[in-house]
Amino acid sequence: MKKADVLKRVRKNLDRHKQIVAEAVEGYRKAAIAELEKHLKRIKNGKRARIYVSLTEPMDMTREYLRVVEMLESTEEDTITLNESDFQHFIMDDWEWRHQFTSQNAQYSAMARAAADE
Repeated sequence: MKKADVLKRVRKNLDRHKQIVAEAVEGYRKAAIAELEKHLKRIKNGKRARIYVSLTEPMDMTREYLRVVEMLESTEEDTITLNESDFQHFIMDDWEWRHQFTSQNAQYSAMARAAADE
């Protein structure tokens, strides 16, 4: 495949990944604030309560994409050969961690929920 085409596809996948992460981080922030405010309100109203907050942080695999971009940019060849695994990751955007990424971030991100259904 042409290196430029692969780079374009990986960058497109990276941009989508970053959008999902940004949406998930914002959703996480809102969920955390709401949960803490709920506990704070109970305490201010004189209620005693065991306080435990457990929210799963959004997952961010941006470094994986950046590593691939760096690797491709470092290659002097105009064409590269992708094995099946590389094609699955770089072109199809289907990584070993994809399911965990989409399910973990789907708690906070509509984009992640949509990606999980793909």
